[in-house]
Amino acid sequence: MEHKNHIIIKNLLLVGFILYIALLLWVVVFKYVAPWELFSEGRYFSRTVNFIPFGGVLTQTDIVGNLLLFIPMGIYLRAFLSGKKAYMSIVYAFFVSVIFEAVQYGFGIGAADVTDLIMNTAGAALGVGVCLVLERLFKGPQKVRALVAIIGMAVMAIGMVISVLLVIMN
Repeated sequence: MEHKNHIIIKNLLLVGFILYIALLLWVVVFKYVAPWELFSEGRYFSRTVNFIPFGGVLTQTDIVGNLLLFIPMGIYLRAFLSGKKAYMSIVYAFFVSVIFEAVQYGFGIGAADVTDLIMNTAGAALGVGVCLVLERLFKGPQKVRALVAIIGMAVMAIGMVISVLLVIMN
């Protein structure tokens, strides 16, 4: 029974993470252009790079939004990589953020910004920190994985319902 529960938790964790990545792609990478519009004529096109941290046109919403959006990244990566050093989850989150910024630049669908990299990585680091605290409270990663899987699926289900409602209403 224990092995069966472990497999269920692992699968829930994976599905939750996939849904979270899909949400991130939609909100971060494809916020101005839908994936099916990438090669359309007359679509939104912007290819800029900002290498100055916290420079350029920034709003508090951008900064806090990036931080908050990447907290689950750190939590999920830590849950998957609990046998590894905690900093590796942060490193992986940094590379995911680099990929997102490169895709935005490469396809001309947004600004590649070093501030985004900093805030995304900081958010992931906060998520890893939350996981580490929970691992201490629950005396190990197994219960934390189960908690992350259940809460992640609940949040994603609510998010999907809201998304569908938004699409229907527009």
